[in-house]
Amino acid sequence: MAVVTHLGIDPPKVTHYLLDLTSPQGRGKATFFLARGFSRDRPEEFALALVRQAFAGWPGDSLTVPDAVKHRITGPIACPDGTKPTILTVWYIADGDTTAMLTTARPGRFKGV
Repeated sequence: MAVVTHLGIDPPKVTHYLLDLTSPQGRGKATFFLARGFSRDRPEEFALALVRQAFAGWPGDSLTVPDAVKHRITGPIACPDGTKPTILTVWYIADGDTTAMLTTARPGRFKGV
């Protein structure tokens, strides 16, 4: 298993998926996160909260997939409205890489990740 030295989040993952009410795949997630005070106008605030959630629960459950390892982290996220709901984040590390990239984040039940 690779040693992870960084957690990365592609900016469009936040602005065009997790906080985007018009995204067919992200709409439900956006509704949840926006209701807790996160904003597309402050994507770095949300990204930092996701990274902190992951660091607190690292390594979580790991799953080896072809050419990579996925880490599933379940734990609280600190929200701007003062709440700390439990969410699931999934991070993907390609073989030979040391950066874990965010795949998804979701509230509620954690089936089928």
